[in-house]
Amino acid sequence: MVDAALTATAPGFAVLYGISANTRAWWDLEPGRLLGYEPQDDAEEFAASVPARASDASDAEHVGGPFATAELSRPALDRA
Repeated sequence: MVDAALTATAPGFAVLYGISANTRAWWDLEPGRLLGYEPQDDAEEFAASVPARASDASDAEHVGGPFATAELSRPALDRA
């Protein structure tokens, strides 16, 4: 993606996500493809080997999963 962005002659600027070609991707990869970026991998290949958790549905409500929820505790930052 970096190579594609640095060598593209148009459109001059773009907002895009440099992510893998995941079957369950949240973002549109077309803007990156227009610059010449072609993602290679799909995490779906490994999905069956990752056990489901009770918190999966609520984690998926936020970009960033459990790292973007209020419930996440970061002890190193919680010091008074």
